Amino acid sequence: MRCLPLIALLGGLAFGMPVAAQDCAGGDDPPGLSESVYRQLESASEAIEAGASGKAVATLDKLVDRVDGYARAIALQTRGYAHAEAGSDARALSDFREALAMEALPREPQQQLRYNTGQLQIASGELEGGIRTMQEYFAAACEPPPPRAHMLLASAYAEQERYRDALDQVEQAVARSEGEVAENWLRFKLGLHFELAEYGAAAEVLKILIARAPRESRYWRQLVGAYFEDGQRRRALAAQALSERLGLLTEPRELRNLASLYEALEIPWKAARLLREALDDGRLPGNAEDLERLANAWVAAREWAEADSALLAAAEAAPDAKLYLRLGQVRMERGRWAEAVSAFEQAVARGPEDAGRVHYQLGIAAWRAGDIARARSALERAAEDTAQREAARQWLDYIARSESA
Repeated sequence: MRCLPLIALLGGLAFGMPVAAQDCAGGDDPPGLSESVYRQLESASEAIEAGASGKAVATLDKLVDRVDGYARAIALQTRGYAHAEAGSDARALSDFREALAMEALPREPQQQLRYNTGQLQIASGELEGGIRTMQEYFAAACEPPPPRAHMLLASAYAEQERYRDALDQVEQAVARSEGEVAENWLRFKLGLHFELAEYGAAAEVLKILIARAPRESRYWRQLVGAYFEDGQRRRALAAQALSERLGLLTEPRELRNLASLYEALEIPWKAARLLREALDDGRLPGNAEDLERLANAWVAAREWAEADSALLAAAEAAPDAKLYLRLGQVRMERGRWAEAVSAFEQAVARGPEDAGRVHYQLGIAAWRAGDIARARSALERAAEDTAQREAARQWLDYIARSESA
């Protein structure tokens, strides 16, 4: 499962206009602005908010050319916002970088500008530059940065497949979040755990997600997968079975997987019951493969009558020598010798790959059914096969002695 790019999760760029603030040591008041400069900046800001970015850029172009120091830095910053609103990311970044390099803004606006610059770099695919800018942002912070900032840096690390670094940032964001952590942040964290093959940790995240959205089938599927990859097959089975009881397993593949889990954990009767119910209510299509799968489960559970019925239905749906061979074997387990003979003869008629074995079992079933001539004929055919020769001859000798006794 790939990690989600966090720019999408954060809901796009969220620029804020700079405001005055105090630095770590105390006062950090911005220098004063002339009334003319202030009015031009105010006019440009109003144009940006009104969606007239082009008008704002025209005003700021003239202002940038004739001021310096703090006034120029704030004019560049504001023009960068205007370019960003107009979709000119390259120009916005150029203005932001120049304003940052001047170091003329008070601490808080400078920090806001670093954040916005890093965000725009990452959104534009400048991952290395964005990471460096965000690292500078963290290094210059007077107080713990907001969770969003950690998630932004995590997104850049994830894009570079630096999943461990990304997860460290996500965990800091989660730890510093107030109230309920956003679902998309948890999904991002989940993706990182899967990328790092940390399946136990992924399962813990999924339990939180399921608690919030208990009928979200994908979370259940992922939980089953996480437990299975972590070697916790019984927990995987429990999760899969619970999702089935909630009515969340709707795809045939999911039902077959659950049946396979039951069989792998040596609970074949549950696999059989699940498959039988799914066939009855139409969740499984009832083809020969599903019927054979049902029969296998009944055989594993040693429920011979049910296995007989399922194998007969499978063989009738797709006549095949192997299916009739297995049907004959099940009928031998049941002591239904004449019926077993009929199944083996159907297998012989369809040209089985292991003809010697089929003739051998046909011969035994025929003898048990009291058809000595048919038994001798089948065993003589079996004796022509190298693998069955010795056993078939022993049976022929036994039949001969029985007849002469």
